Amino acid sequence: RLRVVPAPKYFVPDDENEYILLKDCYTLSEAILSTENPNDFTFYCNLFKFMNKNNAITINFSNNSFGGGSAEQFLKTMITDNNIILTICDSDKDFETSDLGSTAVTIARFFARNRNAPAYMEYYILPVREKENLLPIECYELFSDNSKKQFIDSIKNFSCNEEFMKFIDIKSGFKLKKVNCECSTWHDLYDPYIDVCKSNNAYNEAATDDDDYCIKGIGGKLADRL
Repeated sequence: RLRVVPAPKYFVPDDENEYILLKDCYTLSEAILSTENPNDFTFYCNLFKFMNKNNAITINFSNNSFGGGSAEQFLKTMITDNNIILTICDSDKDFETSDLGSTAVTIARFFARNRNAPAYMEYYILPVREKENLLPIECYELFSDNSKKQFIDSIKNFSCNEEFMKFIDIKSGFKLKKVNCECSTWHDLYDPYIDVCKSNNAYNEAATDDDDYCIKGIGGKLADRL
């Protein structure tokens, strides 16, 4: 069996496989980056350009984005050709030991079932809730207006808590049904933050329905401006 690997360090000699380098059979300039939406694609491309500012790697990603619910159907159309595909998605986890979100589970299962596809495929599930959690909270201070100040100030109180910073829902905030959930692990992590929000007037005491937001996040557009 012939296996494609990105670099010599990934060669694992055995009797069942032969290895060939990625660069010897694919054109990196035509790689596909698949993300959950076009804004995520732009974010990761800008991040790559910053890290590759010395142009050490020549690579151009084509934009292929999918909605969370259509991830599997979208990827099926990509793997039929001899493509290089990197898929990045949010974990959507509430805390370190919580379950992955439905999109991450779908993608992981799809890649596991299609290891023998002609495309060279890799996927990466973020080790944080979503891309907003990759950035220091100070970044949001630079671009936010006064309506987000109390929310951001409340988060800063917990900036030394790594798990909190990785998984707090910075973008959306908390709905009442989440605050009233019965998960003790969730409450251990977030109840101190909720208390701070209440003291900072960042908590909506008028929330009564499960889908009401008692703590509003920064929204998606703010992160896309960074």
